[in-house]
Amino acid sequence: MEEFCKYDCLEACNGSAEMSAPSSPSFTASFEPRSANEEMIEILHDIRLLNPADGRYFFPNDKVHRLLDSNRIRGILINCKIETYEVDEVATFIIGHARNVFAILLLIDIPQYIIHFTKSDDQPRGGFDSKLPLDVESLQSLLGDHLAARKFYDIQWGFVAPVFSISSSTMILPQESVLPFLEEEHLGEGNSGTVHRIEIARTFQHLGLRPGQQLVRKELSAHRKEAEFNTELRNLTILKSLRHPNIVEILCSYTHGGKHNFIFPLAQGGTLAKMMRLPRCKALDTDSGLLLATSGLCSAIAAVHQQHSDDGVLIGIGYHHDLKPNNILVHEGNFLLADFGLSEFKDASEDSVTSYKGVGGCYVAPECYDIAEKDATDEKKNVGRASDIWSLGCILMELLVYMRDGPKAVDRFEDERCFRVGPLVYHRFHHGATEPEPVVVARLAQLRDQARKKPMQLFVDLVARMLRLDPRNRPNAEEVDRTMRSAALLALAEPTT
Repeated sequence: MEEFCKYDCLEACNGSAEMSAPSSPSFTASFEPRSANEEMIEILHDIRLLNPADGRYFFPNDKVHRLLDSNRIRGILINCKIETYEVDEVATFIIGHARNVFAILLLIDIPQYIIHFTKSDDQPRGGFDSKLPLDVESLQSLLGDHLAARKFYDIQWGFVAPVFSISSSTMILPQESVLPFLEEEHLGEGNSGTVHRIEIARTFQHLGLRPGQQLVRKELSAHRKEAEFNTELRNLTILKSLRHPNIVEILCSYTHGGKHNFIFPLAQGGTLAKMMRLPRCKALDTDSGLLLATSGLCSAIAAVHQQHSDDGVLIGIGYHHDLKPNNILVHEGNFLLADFGLSEFKDASEDSVTSYKGVGGCYVAPECYDIAEKDATDEKKNVGRASDIWSLGCILMELLVYMRDGPKAVDRFEDERCFRVGPLVYHRFHHGATEPEPVVVARLAQLRDQARKKPMQLFVDLVARMLRLDPRNRPNAEEVDRTMRSAALLALAEPTT
């Protein structure tokens, strides 16, 4: 039983193997290892799967059920001295109601204790497997032995790993749950949380994935409150109903150990911020490809700003409130809008003005802050959807610089925008509500001179209008979408320079 003694749950029980004999007269208790049982334990160990993040094991139910067929169950029952006249009845009970329970008892070397389950006065309608996990008190009442109950309690969690399905409802998982993840890799983190690439065992997910498609898990930061999680979940559910190809789609959500998580398909290209620091990838190695991807992104912003029913009726308005390259994903030659934790959605009849969310960074619109020279403080403002247009314009201007001069030019452009207000250092595209950033003005003029073909001329002109200081003079998302689509279609028809 050396292999068995390595099992995690036994270590949690200090490795003790002492058990008190059950009171049932139907069998003779024996705690000596028996070769047939030991062989079955080894096979169970072979089919278990490891979650590498926490070092705990979980068992695929389909394999457990195939392993514990009628003949093997009867052999184990005979081996542990169940009375011959009871073997068939107990085997039928296990097959119909308690294969997982029997596997757990086998792993802790007391398969004969299954008799206690068959004789229980409180038989669950769906069988004991359907009642797992059982609490320690119930197990002690069933087994009549505290140590046996404790071992059963610890090991049962490997048999009740959650199954992830597409849903707008959040699974609330007990602290003891074993997540059925075969791989987990930390990809990055930000103010809103951390992101991990994960692989969920095939039989523990019904997410409609294509072959080879991978997943990410976004775990919200500890400081994010329950209300913030619920808001982001609501936002993602609203956006899912739009079925827009350039808006990241939530698959499901869960809470485990007090931590809130979302699961999404993995964007293979990472973020736009990462992309603009690297040479062009194969999927976006032409200007026409980048313009087409940008057109899709602008279409996503338009869909967020104005949500329409299937018959074209305006039913809602929205704001992203945190547009930046780190919140735009790159996947198979497309840009996907992501991270809606600060977004806000309203009924179409409501006022479109909303309070600014206090997000900092390079892409903040001038109307969001009054930058005070004397104390370098920021006064929050009420803003409209035009603030998203400004932020998107900043992103598109960086993309223009990337298209013309490559990734190093993007870094230089950021450095050139550096200015100070008191002790604070900014790299914004403006110096306040009434003062433009001279570097931005000069770079736009240069980009306009470099644009020889109509698609790039449309693109540069659009960005210039999006970066107007007065929000009333900026184009709305629908116009941005329409103009960018025209530029992309023209680019597909002719080369750009």
